Amino acid sequence: MKKIKNKKLIVGIVAIILLIAIVSTVVIHNINTNNQLKENQYLQGENANSSLIANNIKKGITIGGITGTLESLDTSDANARPEDILEGKTAYVNGVKITGTWKEPVEFSTNYGRIEVIWIDQQNKVIEKPLSPESSLQGMTPVKWNGTTESTAKADNSDGWYNYVSGTGTEDNLNSHWANAKDSKGSYFVWVPRYAYRIVYYADKNSDIETGYYDGRGMVNNQGKLQNNLKLEEGIETVENNGKSYIVHPAFETNLDLGGWSGDLAGIWVGKYETSGSGSDMKIVPNADSITDQTIGTFYNYGYNYDRTKESHLMKNSEWGAVAYLTHSQYGRNGNEIYINNDRDTTGNSGGSVGASSDGPKYEYNTPEGQKASSTGNIYGIYDLSGGCWEYVAAFDNASNALSYGNTFASINGQSTKYKTAYTNGTDTNSGEKIYEIGKTGDATKEVYLGSSSRNWNDDYSYILYSSAPFFTRGSGYDGGSGAGVFYSGAHSGEGYAGHSFRIVLGGVEI
Repeated sequence: MKKIKNKKLIVGIVAIILLIAIVSTVVIHNINTNNQLKENQYLQGENANSSLIANNIKKGITIGGITGTLESLDTSDANARPEDILEGKTAYVNGVKITGTWKEPVEFSTNYGRIEVIWIDQQNKVIEKPLSPESSLQGMTPVKWNGTTESTAKADNSDGWYNYVSGTGTEDNLNSHWANAKDSKGSYFVWVPRYAYRIVYYADKNSDIETGYYDGRGMVNNQGKLQNNLKLEEGIETVENNGKSYIVHPAFETNLDLGGWSGDLAGIWVGKYETSGSGSDMKIVPNADSITDQTIGTFYNYGYNYDRTKESHLMKNSEWGAVAYLTHSQYGRNGNEIYINNDRDTTGNSGGSVGASSDGPKYEYNTPEGQKASSTGNIYGIYDLSGGCWEYVAAFDNASNALSYGNTFASINGQSTKYKTAYTNGTDTNSGEKIYEIGKTGDATKEVYLGSSSRNWNDDYSYILYSSAPFFTRGSGYDGGSGAGVFYSGAHSGEGYAGHSFRIVLGGVEI
């Protein structure tokens, strides 16, 4: 009886085990079936249009039922450099993404250029805004305008005394307000802050293809090869910024032969207009007759004696270049030409166009058309840079024996000082490729020369001082038409003429 009971117990246990095995098999089968259904549903539904394909999955990895076939690419033996890859294109070298800088070769041309300006401090470090003119006022009064109404401004710029605004694209920039100040004599001066620049050349104004540069490498084509043998002179300071090389304008530096000063400058105060009045009562104001009929030597003395406490002097060629480049830059007219002053007898006037004739309409400095004759296209700029009178600058050919009209500062073998700059020509050639030999970096001669004929940018005339005419004139005169402008460069004997005048600069703003 006991044996029968044991057999029944064993049979029962076996039955339970079989039942559990059957149930487990069914459950596992159902789970696998459901997973397969879900996987098929995923592949046929949500993933049908996805990029989840074998070529996009690393080899040996399975995702959603798809086994990857992608093999990692070994780039460790790649040796391409940014300059080997077309500008704007990208590639991976040794696992690192690089962007190309190589430009397709084009014919080198200096027919047109854009000037890029960056602000720098006393250590030549790039800064967002220009160095403040506040500490250099030396008793001058800051002034600003509400439309055409003048008022006294706050030297700390808390009321918007100045704002050097950057233009964009190629549109004329009429929004930059350069700092203005008035001295105790009622004369107006404009602050040109310390900056560095580079020139980008194009075949014409409408082109966006860069043909070359004048920068920290000298004059080079778009492949970086030196052109016209124009490497930078000894002593030029350069600044690197965002992969580009800029030239610290020599007018703010200490190389006297390049038009520098006795110390690094935070900026210069430039006469807002040509100088008017008389030698004993000089003024720098609008709507006045420029001082004329005096030799360049007399003008040199006038400038020097205007205000010795502020190191006043006849404008140098380098300082004209500093004004011209800032005028043409994004902080000035953004590559657009200023209107000519077609009136020899009135400072600050405008002819209403770039090449207006001397017998055409004339507009005063504070009218909409008149303001476009300024470096900013508004009342805050510097006037009489195109036309008006031919302006003598303190530069001379120290190899010429025809220096008598400038004997107060010029002499054979004479040396440069912070008030004057010696050039060396001594030949009868005053145009063409001779400009590359005689011109200096920053003075707006060789850098803006078209490379042929006798023209600079904007079709302005291009001549340099030489043996018979050993002094520079800038800007041209009231009847210069399209040949006048900030890039006009001429040569003269230094005699006094009714159409020749001068401009005063205040120096000594050292940092």
